[in-house]
Amino acid sequence: MQRHQFEAYLDNVFDWSDRVDALREGRQRAHHPWRQVLDTVFLGTAVQIPNLHRLEAECRAGVLAQRIGALSEDTMGHALQRKYSASVFALGCAVARHLERNVPRSKGARWRPVPARAVRVVKGFRVQKVRRVQITGPRRGKKQKTRQTVPQESTNYYAMNLEFGSIPRRFIYEQGRGRWRLDTEVFPTLSTQAHLKQPSVHQTYALVQLTMIRVLAYKLSLVFYHRQVVSHARQTPSSFSATAWLLAYLFLPPRLDTC
Repeated sequence: MQRHQFEAYLDNVFDWSDRVDALREGRQRAHHPWRQVLDTVFLGTAVQIPNLHRLEAECRAGVLAQRIGALSEDTMGHALQRKYSASVFALGCAVARHLERNVPRSKGARWRPVPARAVRVVKGFRVQKVRRVQITGPRRGKKQKTRQTVPQESTNYYAMNLEFGSIPRRFIYEQGRGRWRLDTEVFPTLSTQAHLKQPSVHQTYALVQLTMIRVLAYKLSLVFYHRQVVSHARQTPSSFSATAWLLAYLFLPPRLDTC
């Protein structure tokens, strides 16, 4: 993995630099350009720096000192407060449309059903094998525990506004499980690794801007991880967090070998 490979990937695939440069500047006579502020928050989230206070320290004498330079926490909050949120939102929508056009789809995902007005509930059954402990023996004597695998049936309900029989059941299952993964995996990961529960700013618009940039950075770093790290790994790939720390380390200036 080469230095700044993450940013090079974003430029090649998403035209990231051109899209960011096209964003409107909401300040007059700004000492630090908006591109510098956005890169700070974006790259800080990609390498999992938890808050703006820590981000300020990394810009002064840390992993982003050479890439960004000195940038205070107040400067970042001031810039985020006065930036047009619609432009950052449009940037996120453009990235989402690009991913929608290029994401690989399964066989069931080729369906594009037309929704109806009526809402229906689909009932599905799922059989899983679970391990249980069975205790046998007399009431007053020695008990014996045996482990066994038994099938357990669960019922899933899906609410949809599609006509019955117009799409395969596997498509409904994939959509339902995808929404379940959002609740059980994506949201907790955003809270722990993208640090959305540590806003670091209290201004209304700044908090909105910070959240949108962090979500966008998490999304693109996750795309980079799966398409450039996992897909090219010959052995078991490193974790998402370990890759983030490696990206942070690669932002450091190279050290000269000493004799």
